[in-house]
Amino acid sequence: MVENRSDFDTVNLLDYRERMGELEENSNPFAVIVAAHLTTQETIRDGNGRYEGKLRIAKSLYRRGYGRQDILELFRLIDWMVNLPKAAEAQFLREIQRFEEEKQMPYITSFERLGHERGVTEGIIQKGREDVIEVLEVKFGEIPTEVIQKINQIEDPSLLKSLLRQAIALGSVEQFLGYLQEIGS
Repeated sequence: MVENRSDFDTVNLLDYRERMGELEENSNPFAVIVAAHLTTQETIRDGNGRYEGKLRIAKSLYRRGYGRQDILELFRLIDWMVNLPKAAEAQFLREIQRFEEEKQMPYITSFERLGHERGVTEGIIQKGREDVIEVLEVKFGEIPTEVIQKINQIEDPSLLKSLLRQAIALGSVEQFLGYLQEIGS
């Protein structure tokens, strides 16, 4: 057990502001973390500067000689530390993907891309279900549990879109249930 805290050196990360180029080339993972922290601090009110800084740090991961897993882990940390607005984040990801294709070094594995796409699809499906149920409730009031259960079993986004149109067009819950049973067989 350490009794005297003065045995540890202290570092003020802000002292590294003038050494950002050095941090971005250093192979020590803590240099990446410090660069991400400084970028976040220096761009609090500068969205474009934050975007450019995050992009510069992310691209520098490839030049540092890290393996794929190290790049993934450091990228996750950078992504968490250096937040971007949704539109800028989408642009950032497109730019990184283009950069990776040029360098032939994907930072996201096929499995991770599939997981992301699956998550997006599941979100679309859940939203589709909610929309159909909401239209039915607004239009007809309380909806029978049987109808809700059948809707919640549907996994096809295009079918949910069709059901939403039917929910709007049909004149009763019974007609909607009949349509559900028709497409289910």
